[in-house]
Amino acid sequence: MDYDFFAEIKMLPAEASGVLLNIEAWTIEYIITGVGTKYINDVSSTFSNGDVILTPPLMFQSWEFKDNITDKNGKISAISITIKKEFLQNCAKAFPELQESVDKWFSYKNAVKLSFQLCNEVIPILQDMCEMSRAERAAAIIDLIVLLGNKLEGRIIGTPTEHEEITPIEKAKAFIEANSRGNVRLKEVVNHMGMNRTDFCHFFKLETGETFVTYLKKYRLKLACEELEKTKAPIAEICYNVGFENIPYFNHLFKRTFGMSPTEYRKKAQKIS
Repeated sequence: MDYDFFAEIKMLPAEASGVLLNIEAWTIEYIITGVGTKYINDVSSTFSNGDVILTPPLMFQSWEFKDNITDKNGKISAISITIKKEFLQNCAKAFPELQESVDKWFSYKNAVKLSFQLCNEVIPILQDMCEMSRAERAAAIIDLIVLLGNKLEGRIIGTPTEHEEITPIEKAKAFIEANSRGNVRLKEVVNHMGMNRTDFCHFFKLETGETFVTYLKKYRLKLACEELEKTKAPIAEICYNVGFENIPYFNHLFKRTFGMSPTEYRKKAQKIS
């Protein structure tokens, strides 16, 4: 279902890195466990446990994590909130009292790492959201809109660029890759692109030479190879981490693609390194 806001707790292997392109949404990321570098457009900055970052729409984001700062299971964790412009607009329409705060959000053009004082106000709201119902989360996000609309204190860690507008195929690939570890479906990509199913499938095949399903499988296998090379995680865990839901199918597809099982691939990669 395509919601106007989305909240989740992310748990990823420390070696995981990825690119996220938010076309029409603000993101709030609270780093629970993890240390590394965040890249927003052409600007890089370090982050660590306890940081909260607000990023406006139309910005490329990528993360690089240090693999020695993890939880007891070797994972990094963060709370991620995504808020679409439609949610902000609807809030202002339903509650005119929020218009000033919403206008402030639309005026924010830079990504900001929140100040220590502001983090102390924002983090409890984010933590409480993990235990809330969807209706309760909507109310909590309104609290965040008001709080961050009244003041946005912190350090700028990303600015808009004057680069050429992203091409449609880059937009599609970025969305697929950013969501590949989850249960991303063709319908979601089609909605993101604002195209009908038939036109998108024709366009994607024409641009990439592959169907959406084939492209997604290949990308997930690429992620699996990276985890096999860099981690000691069990094969089953890697299977689920990269987005597959069936271990026998993952093993079959991996062997059919690379001519060896995931275990054999790992052994070969370890010998080379």
